[in-house]
Amino acid sequence: NNTTYGFRGVGIAPNVLDGNVAFTGNGTGIRIDDVPALSLTTAMTISASTTAGIHLDGCDAPTLDNQVLTGNVGTDGALHLVDCGEFTLGAGNTIGGAGQENSWPLAIDVGSYPTADSPIPTTGNTNNDIRVTGGSSARSGTWRKLTDLDYIIVTNPTIAAGGELIIEPGVNLRFNSSRVLTVAGTLTAVGSPGQEILFTRSGASNWNYIRYQTAGTGTLEHCVIEYATYGIYATTSGNIDVSDATLQNSSYGIYASSGTISLLNTRVVDNTSYGIYIVDGVLQFGTDISEWNDIYDNGNGTSGRQLYNGPNDLDAFFVHWGSMYWGDIRDGIHDQEDDPARGFVTYWPYVNATHDGVVTGVDDEGGAGGEILPRTTAVHQNHPNPFNPTTAIRFDLKEAGPVRLEIFDVAGARVRTLIDETVAAGQHHIDWRGDDDTGRSMASGVYLYRFEAGEVSTVRRMMLVR
Repeated sequence: NNTTYGFRGVGIAPNVLDGNVAFTGNGTGIRIDDVPALSLTTAMTISASTTAGIHLDGCDAPTLDNQVLTGNVGTDGALHLVDCGEFTLGAGNTIGGAGQENSWPLAIDVGSYPTADSPIPTTGNTNNDIRVTGGSSARSGTWRKLTDLDYIIVTNPTIAAGGELIIEPGVNLRFNSSRVLTVAGTLTAVGSPGQEILFTRSGASNWNYIRYQTAGTGTLEHCVIEYATYGIYATTSGNIDVSDATLQNSSYGIYASSGTISLLNTRVVDNTSYGIYIVDGVLQFGTDISEWNDIYDNGNGTSGRQLYNGPNDLDAFFVHWGSMYWGDIRDGIHDQEDDPARGFVTYWPYVNATHDGVVTGVDDEGGAGGEILPRTTAVHQNHPNPFNPTTAIRFDLKEAGPVRLEIFDVAGARVRTLIDETVAAGQHHIDWRGDDDTGRSMASGVYLYRFEAGEVSTVRRMMLVR
C-alpha cells in the first residue's frame, strides 16, 4: 500500500527479490531502471497497483516469466516497458483473468518491442490490446503482428533521428483522438495483399497524422491510412515512398510543406477537404501504365480539391481522376491556371478505374471521340533525366502554330534541331537519342533544350550519361 512504489531499483539486479513475494496495492508494484539483459523470472505476485504492476525503463532486452499480475487497474496496467528494446514474455506469466482483470495486459513506448513468441492474453483484462504510451526513441525494432492484438496509441510517439520502427504485415495501429506519430528517423511499414497495415482511429474522433519531420524518411506499402486530420503530413527533407496504399476518409490525404513523396499504385479517395495539398516539396507519380494512381471523390464536391499543386510544375501521369471528362478533371486541380504562384499540372494520359489501359480523354461535350486540347502551351521536363541513350521531351500546344525545339551544349553551340515546323494543337512528344544533326553520338554532359511556340520560349536542362 505504498503510494509510489512497492520496490524501486536503479541499476540494481532483480536477484535481491526473493521468490513468493507479494506486492499489493502500491502505485507501481515493481520498478527497475537501467539493468541490461534483465531476467525477472523468480515467481512473484503483483496485484492491485494503481499505476502499473511492473515498470521497466532502459532495461535492454529483458525477460519476464513466472509473474502473477492481477487486478492492476492503473493507467498502464500489468506491464509497462519503456526504452527496453526487444523483450520476451515467458509462457509462465499469469496476466489477468476473470474477476482479476488488469486495465491493460501490456503497455510499451516507441522504443520497446515484444518478441513474436511472447504470449500476451487477448481476454481476461479490461482492455485486451497493447497500450502505446508515446516516448521518443532512436532505437530500431519491430512491432509484430500478434494475434488479435492491436496497438492503441494513447500519447504521441516519436521515432527519433537514427531510429527505425518496422511494422509487420497485418498490424493495426489505432490512435486516440488527436494523436500523432512523428518520424524524424525511419518508418518502414510494409504490408502485403490481404495483410495490409492499418492506421486508423480508436474511437469516434479522428486522430491527427503521421508527421515526417527534420530528415525523416519512410516506406508505406500495402497500408491503409484513414480517419486522420492529415493522413501524411510532410515537413521533412527526406523521401517518403508510398505504394499500393489507400489514403481515405481523412480531412487531407496528404499535406506536404517539404520533402519528396513518391506515389505508386495508391488510392487517395474520399478525403473531405483535399486529396493532396502541396505547399512545397516534390510529388512524384508513376511513369509507366503499371504505375497508376487514383485521386478522386475528395473535397466533398468543391472544385480544386483533388490536387492543390505547389510552386513547381508537376507531371501527374497515369492517374485516374474519377472521370474521363476534361472538364471534370480540370475542375479538380488547382494549379497555374488558377493561381500564378502555382506550377502547372500535366495530367495526360488518363487511366480508367480498372487500370487496364490508357483511356483517351473526352471533351466537355462527351462522346467517345472527343479531342483533348490543352488550355496552355508549355514544354515539360524530359524523361528520363539523366538518360542513356534516349529521352522524351513532351510539349502541349493550345492552338496550332510554328514550333521550334533545339538542343544546345552548355557553351551555347546548337547540337540538334528536333522540330522546326507547324504543329497541330494537342499534346506531343519527341525523342532525342543523344546525337547531333549528322547522327554523331554526343558525349556525356549537361545539355539544354529550347522550346519556342508563339509567345512561349522556355529553356530546360538535361543530362546525358554514357
